[in-house]
Amino acid sequence: MSMRRVCVLAGVAAVGFTVAGAGSAAAAVPFTDPRYGLYFGLILNHDETVALSNSSLPEDWDDEYRAGARVAILDSSVAESDEDAPPPQLTIPESSLPEVVDGAAAAPNGMFGFTVVNPMLNEGRLVRVIALVE
Repeated sequence: MSMRRVCVLAGVAAVGFTVAGAGSAAAAVPFTDPRYGLYFGLILNHDETVALSNSSLPEDWDDEYRAGARVAILDSSVAESDEDAPPPQLTIPESSLPEVVDGAAAAPNGMFGFTVVNPMLNEGRLVRVIALVE
């Protein structure tokens, strides 16, 4: 997937998630950290994750996700525990993007996020996907 296509997808996602979550008190949180090769990232709260799950976007983006992402599925008890714990293990996706988003949406406090990263720091893949489930 080309960088131009990822930037367009990220921009469309940011606008779509902002509009979808416009009524909620906590909107999608964008972030960047060039020190760690994070070009752009977006974290959705639980309501936004449910809205994403109910949309066609996960299905529409599944091919790009499988071709260019690494994924980590986190249990909230692990995510909130020892801050000195090693970072989550990122793997090549085995589940489809709809399955990952649906799993996060089904958890009581589940959240979904993604980052566009420097591929040299991500085993040649341009996207990292993180799903928080309970």
